[in-house]
Amino acid sequence: MGTLHALIADIKDSCDIPEWELIPADKIPTLAQKCGPQEIAELIEELEALDDADLEDDCGDGIDDYWQLRTFFSQVLAQIGEPAVPPLIEALKSSNPQTRAYVARSLGLIGTPQAIEPIVRLLETEPDFDAKLSFIAALGEIGDPCAVEILLPYVHPPEQQNRHSIIAVTVQALERIGTEEVLQPLFLLWEFDPDPYVRRCAADALKAITTRGGPSSRKAFG
Repeated sequence: MGTLHALIADIKDSCDIPEWELIPADKIPTLAQKCGPQEIAELIEELEALDDADLEDDCGDGIDDYWQLRTFFSQVLAQIGEPAVPPLIEALKSSNPQTRAYVARSLGLIGTPQAIEPIVRLLETEPDFDAKLSFIAALGEIGDPCAVEILLPYVHPPEQQNRHSIIAVTVQALERIGTEEVLQPLFLLWEFDPDPYVRRCAADALKAITTRGGPSSRKAFG
């Protein structure tokens, strides 16, 4: 990761922070502004390599370090914005579920409608649970009302382990979209779901939608 490594090293030197693992969040825009096509490709390659890469100066908590670095790389890619969209969409084809998940996260943060169709296709067949959650969250971040119909089945998933997790992420996605058609499904969850955690998530989503001036929750009653 030659060019990108040099950019990161320059920022690290300017911060004068010893023994750190991540660029401070306020430096991410600075790094993103310096990234062209080569650096975008290198960032995506780094996401792929983290599947089994050895980390420099690893203190032994490799899983946590992987999470931190994936988060950092995805945030930089998101900050780059539209120039990163085509290579990110191509990277959704990765065989690594972690790469697929974090690439979808970047596309969601960018908010590009171009990502909806490929993410929806993956969501229908994705075997990895965490990647599936990332796809749902990304559709919510993009915020296009056309995703509501795709997301609604995940409000009532089949009985399974972590059922409440997939519902909670879907509720958050629907909240971000915030159109009138999400109100009644959220209201029904709030009223009738047997899981108190799910009911609380639905109530919080309805409150958030109405608080920010979205459609009135009274319409949820039909």
